[in-house]
Amino acid sequence: MSENEVAVNPGKIIRIKRWKFITSIIAIVVVLALWGIFCFLQTQVFYSSGARAGNVSNLLPPSAGSAESGVVNKMMPDYYNYGGNQQPSVTDTREFQKVSYSASIKSRAVKDTITNVNNIIKGADGRVDSLYSSEESGRITFIVAKSKFDAFRDQMEKLTHEKLYSETISSTNLLGQKQGIEQWQNQATTSLADLNKQKASLIVAHAKTVNQINGELQNIQSALVTVQAKLETATSSTVIATLKNEESFLASQAETQREKLSLENDNYSVQAKTLDNLIAGENNNLANANKQDTLFGDNIETVSGSVYVSWVSMWELVKIYSPIHPTIIIIILIIIGWIILKRKGYIPKVVLE
Repeated sequence: MSENEVAVNPGKIIRIKRWKFITSIIAIVVVLALWGIFCFLQTQVFYSSGARAGNVSNLLPPSAGSAESGVVNKMMPDYYNYGGNQQPSVTDTREFQKVSYSASIKSRAVKDTITNVNNIIKGADGRVDSLYSSEESGRITFIVAKSKFDAFRDQMEKLTHEKLYSETISSTNLLGQKQGIEQWQNQATTSLADLNKQKASLIVAHAKTVNQINGELQNIQSALVTVQAKLETATSSTVIATLKNEESFLASQAETQREKLSLENDNYSVQAKTLDNLIAGENNNLANANKQDTLFGDNIETVSGSVYVSWVSMWELVKIYSPIHPTIIIIILIIIGWIILKRKGYIPKVVLE
């Protein structure tokens, strides 16, 4: 027998002190517990690293809506502020569905996965709104056209194994917001029509008043010409005095009509300018309402999405793919190995003292 060979004595008995045996068992249990804690912390390490980097909000999973509510509100167009809280009429059965998408991916290469997701979004002619990537986790928010959403989902599902990918798709009917915009448009249109009607009435009334004043002024001026012609031929001092008085009266009447005409023109200018400003403002208001309606249409024709990628350890992969928890598998293998080795005589009999 060579020096490197070890003789096996099937009948060998090892005597161990009871306290040593108990201490060994406790040590093994402690080691296994520490190993389990280490595996758990390894899968959670990205949370602590994200907090140290000050990017906790970027590491939150898609379901953490409360942490993102402030950002979402800032991203919403102005039309959300008009009629967004009103309850839709029960008689209006129209649907304006806004689709939202969120996905969670487990990966051994987070940065590569984020890059692949970004490429898929670009391939669907989408728009990336925010992107964060590190060794432990990554997040990307984006918008894609609703018409290309199904093709986008197909590409996302092919990105990794189905057990490492989960998605959530939700849809909300924005009918209340649509009704609010329509109410805004109707009010602006009605107000604009009323202002234009007032402007037209003002023009007609002004023209009528000016014609009346000009008619009276023309009559006075004609009478004044007649009186002045009589003065040129009058010889009697009494007649001349009477005509002079009449001329003075007519001249005073003509000046009064000119003042009335000037005052009418001034009043018309002020009122017309006021109405023009109101009409311009209402035109701008209607243009804004129409713009918000266009933005609303663009919004419901797109899908807002976010993808969260987290690093996964080998232990987690085993737990994900295995139908039985790996700890149970290890215990079974140890038991089977123990039985086999004991039958072959490699494991001596242990006697506690």
